[in-house]
Amino acid sequence: MLVKPIETLSVKEVIEAVEGSHNTINCVSDAKCCEKNANCSMKSGFKMINKQINDYFTHLKVADIL
Repeated sequence: MLVKPIETLSVKEVIEAVEGSHNTINCVSDAKCCEKNANCSMKSGFKMINKQINDYFTHLKVADIL
């Protein structure tokens, strides 16, 4: 049984309920995942992509995909 109606339940909430806190790109939240993390020229781009994906799943409701 769901605690929220599917019209207000975000896909991100479902993902986090199943998998826990989630980042699409690991290095954004875990500096130890890559030895080049401290000097990575791609990190700011990865952060932006990760934010856009998280924002998308936050605003996408379960009802939208059923």
